[in-house]
Amino acid sequence: MKQAAGEVAQVRDWQGRIITGITTKFKTTSALVAEAQAYREALILITNLQLRKCIIETDCLPLVQAIKAKPPLAEADAIIRDIPKCWMKLRKWELPGLQEMPIC
Repeated sequence: MKQAAGEVAQVRDWQGRIITGITTKFKTTSALVAEAQAYREALILITNLQLRKCIIETDCLPLVQAIKAKPPLAEADAIIRDIPKCWMKLRKWELPGLQEMPIC
């Protein structure tokens, strides 16, 4: 059964002041899917804003492990597979090793 979920992505400057952000509501089957969706949306946001140096933070260890896993977890597979593609668009060069992706 799908549950309501929400995500927030904030862009802050080097002093921690909020510059912009997004919020989204959607339905999902798991917390991992919601976390993966939020991570992907953050990548899309920083790509659209053409920001070069960014840190994406998450407190979801299973998401970090799923992004690094081969193959990713089935429940969030499509979203997790899209994250490196978003990263490539942002960087516009060869995909770095996953250790270099901004995962906190």
